[in-house]
Amino acid sequence: MEQKILSPVDGNTDFCFESLDSKNGITSYLDYRTGFTSNSTLRIDSDIVKKAESNQPKLVTELKVVDELRNIIWYPSVINIPLKGMVFPMGTKDEWTWEVMNVREVTEEEKEKYPIPDRDGEFFKTILDVKGKKNFPNDKFMEALKEIGGVVELDD
Repeated sequence: MEQKILSPVDGNTDFCFESLDSKNGITSYLDYRTGFTSNSTLRIDSDIVKKAESNQPKLVTELKVVDELRNIIWYPSVINIPLKGMVFPMGTKDEWTWEVMNVREVTEEEKEKYPIPDRDGEFFKTILDVKGKKNFPNDKFMEALKEIGGVVELDD
């Protein structure tokens, strides 16, 4: 069951949601306005948080938000939608944007540049369009997500 909650990032109550997965007992959180996310396993000072921070990009860790109400840590989202694209934070703690890379088809002329490892004569049909990347201001997460088809427009 999903319900609206108060965002620990910017205080909005319209775009921040929590959802309990009854199968595993984990509550997930996503703030669509700010792009920050968390879950109930990301407890402040937990080993899970320490491990996550040792493996994720430095910027993601630097931008974390401590949610003392729920005793959890929130991070900016890194979204990968297969065959559509990626959205992730890029820049510095003081000056960052949402970077978007769409998936695009590989042309016949360039396919030789993208061989599939260990599969002779086979080539990737799609790639992330690094050259065509786009940046969105850090307060425009939903627009960045729309760019890769990750937001569905809902009627009020």
